[in-house]
Amino acid sequence: MYYNDRTDLGNKLAIRLAELKAVEPVILCLKESSLSTAIALAAELRGWVYPLVCEEIKMEADDRIIGVIDSDGTYTVNPQLSSFELEDIMTEFHSIVEDKKREAFSRLNRSSADYAKLNPDVFNERVVILCGDVLKNQIHIGAARALLKPKRPITTIAVAGNVDVNAADYLRLTADQTQMMDVMSSMFDDDHYFEKTDPYSVEQKRQIAMNISQFWKPAKG
Repeated sequence: MYYNDRTDLGNKLAIRLAELKAVEPVILCLKESSLSTAIALAAELRGWVYPLVCEEIKMEADDRIIGVIDSDGTYTVNPQLSSFELEDIMTEFHSIVEDKKREAFSRLNRSSADYAKLNPDVFNERVVILCGDVLKNQIHIGAARALLKPKRPITTIAVAGNVDVNAADYLRLTADQTQMMDVMSSMFDDDHYFEKTDPYSVEQKRQIAMNISQFWKPAKG
């Protein structure tokens, strides 16, 4: 499925969730590249955008994602790696992986500043929407699961545009409800599915997300 741009996708997803306008949902944006989609969704539903800011951990000579680390230092192993693959990687490259985790955490702290330091307790007793645009793997879903595990949302709803079939299955296991525009067995790069490029810089999208969060801050949480 193709979209005019990421804002267009957010508006289409909001139509499917129109009944949530009265509940001020907390929208957990699964990837920074999805921020325009999450912002459009939040604007329509009067929601609060919470960014899941993380960095992938990979080896130079291996295209597999080993895991991700978020701005709080939480490390999530890639759910798509088998226990055998993970044991093999960590046996041979344990010290390198640990160095990469420390370096990534340091970069996140320098680049995201207050933007990624929202209080995750806002997920308690609220409707939580997991929002992505194009999801080609399970890794960011796994990071969201780790973040939400100790929390007590009323319900969790996952929404996304084009989703890999394996990621779609994992999304269904993670959320109480799902709304996916297109589930696919093979996928192109993210930008392939949008006719127009994102008009906002990362910095602008971060500021917009923060402004929405401050203006529509949930009354509890």
